[in-house]
Amino acid sequence: MLFRRRLPATATAAAAVLALAACAAGPQEPEPPLERPAKQVSAEELASCNASDLADALGKRLVRGEAGPEAVSVDALPDPHRVVMPGMAVTMDFRPDRLTITTTRDGIITKLTCG
Repeated sequence: MLFRRRLPATATAAAAVLALAACAAGPQEPEPPLERPAKQVSAEELASCNASDLADALGKRLVRGEAGPEAVSVDALPDPHRVVMPGMAVTMDFRPDRLTITTTRDGIITKLTCG
């Protein structure tokens, strides 16, 4: 009879210990987002949005004003264009004449597409 009284109390105590142990690990740091290597784009792929001369712009920094050899000036981009950064809301409309430039938060060009 004594065994039957202690079994529910022991099971409840064991469940409580397991529940607390699961919380004891503490918060974990989020993993950094994976950096995908930039996909090379050909001049032919960018011809429909008048950006053939930007095929070698992947990996370069997008800057305002005059740009050096390792940068691309926003002023030199063909119109229409849009610059998309991480977490930015964009429309899903497809415009084959528009250049879409995807960059990192630091302004490094990671993707060029027409659309």
